[in-house]
Amino acid sequence: MKSSNYKYLIMITLIVCGISNIYFQFMMTPVSEQIKAMYNLNQVQYSTLFTAPMAPAIFISLICGIIIDRFGARKVVLVSLIVASCGIWGRVFTTNFAVLYLCMMVPGFAATFLNTSNAKLYGEWFDPSKISTVMGIHMGMSSLGNACAIYTTAMLPSVKTGYVISAVISTAAVLLWLFFYRSNADKSSRSSQAADSVVSNIKTVFRTRDIIVAGIALLCSYGCFMSVSTFCPQVLQYKGFSAVTAGKIAAVVSLGQCVGNFTSPLIAARVGNLKKVLIGMTAVSVLSIFSITFARSAVLLVLLLFLAGYTGGGVVPLYLSMPVKLKQIGTRLAGTAGGTIATFELAGAVLIPSYVIAAIAGDRMNMYYVLAPVIGIISILLLTRLSHEVELQKS
Repeated sequence: MKSSNYKYLIMITLIVCGISNIYFQFMMTPVSEQIKAMYNLNQVQYSTLFTAPMAPAIFISLICGIIIDRFGARKVVLVSLIVASCGIWGRVFTTNFAVLYLCMMVPGFAATFLNTSNAKLYGEWFDPSKISTVMGIHMGMSSLGNACAIYTTAMLPSVKTGYVISAVISTAAVLLWLFFYRSNADKSSRSSQAADSVVSNIKTVFRTRDIIVAGIALLCSYGCFMSVSTFCPQVLQYKGFSAVTAGKIAAVVSLGQCVGNFTSPLIAARVGNLKKVLIGMTAVSVLSIFSITFARSAVLLVLLLFLAGYTGGGVVPLYLSMPVKLKQIGTRLAGTAGGTIATFELAGAVLIPSYVIAAIAGDRMNMYYVLAPVIGIISILLLTRLSHEVELQKS
C-alpha cells in the first residue's frame, strides 16, 4: 500500500484505539445507579471510580510524552494497549470495589500514551496545516463511540454485557495496532531526537508560555465539560426522567461533542485566530451549562446539552493540536508538549468533577450545573493571556 494511502489506515487504527479508551468508561454513566447498587457506592465513590482511567495521566502524561519522543510509539503503545485490555476484561469478573478501581485505572495508561502523542503520530503522516482537522475527526469519532455507549448501555440486558462489549473493542484495538501501526518519522529526525537532552526538551516546553497558559485553561475547561458528561444522567433523573430516557438525552452531549470535534477546527481555520475561537466557544459552553439547571422541557434540555457538548468538547482538538503548530515545538517535541497539556487536561477531568464539584454539591443535583460554569469562567480569563503567536494556519 502506498504511503500516501497508508496514512488513512493509521487514522483508522488510532480512532479505534480512541473509541476503546472512551467506550469502556462512558458506558457506565447511564447505569450509574445500578453500578452504585452492585458495589454499594456513594456518589463520591462512583465519581472516583468513573474518573479512575484519567488518574494516571495526572502523574505520567509528561513522562509518556518524553518516552514517545525518544523511543517511538510502536512497542510502547502496544504494551500499554495489551495491559489496558487485560484490565477491561478483568472488570467483567470482579465483584470487589478495590479490584474494580484497579481494572478501571489500568487502561488509563494506554489512554495517556495515546492522548499525549496523537498529534505527534498524526503529524508524522499528515501536513501540519491539516493536524487540527485530523485531530477533530479523531476526537469526533471517539465522541461518536461515547454517544453510542451512553445511548445504548441502559438498554442492554445487564451491566456485565456492557463490560464484555468494551472488552471486545479493546482487543480489536490491540490487534489493529499490532498488525498495522508503523512510524513515518524521518530517520535523521529520530536520531536527532534521541540525541537531545530530556532536560533540555522539558525546559523548552515549559519556557513556552502559550503551552502553560493553554494547559491551565484546558484544565478548567475540560473539568467543566467532564462535570456535564459525568453527572448528566443523574441530573436528568433528578429532573424526573427515567434511567433509559435520561441515558438517551444524555447521549446528546456526546453527539454535540462529536459535531464540535469535526467542525471546530474548520471554524478556527476560517476565523484565523485561535484565541477568539476558544474564548467564544468556552463562553457559549458556560452559558448553556448554567441554563440546564433551570430547564425542564425535554426539547430545551436536548438543545442546551447539544450546545454544551459542541462547545465544551469541541475546543479540545484545538488545544491538543496547538503544540505541533508552534515553531519552537513542532513534531520534534510534540510528545513532550502534548504530555504537558494532557497532564493539565486530565487533572481537570479527575479533580474538578470528583474532588471539587461532587465534594461541594454532594446529593444536591441542582448545584452541579451551577458550580461547573464557575470553573469555565476561570478558563475564559486564562485564555485572554494567550499570545498573538497562537494563530491557526488556514487549511
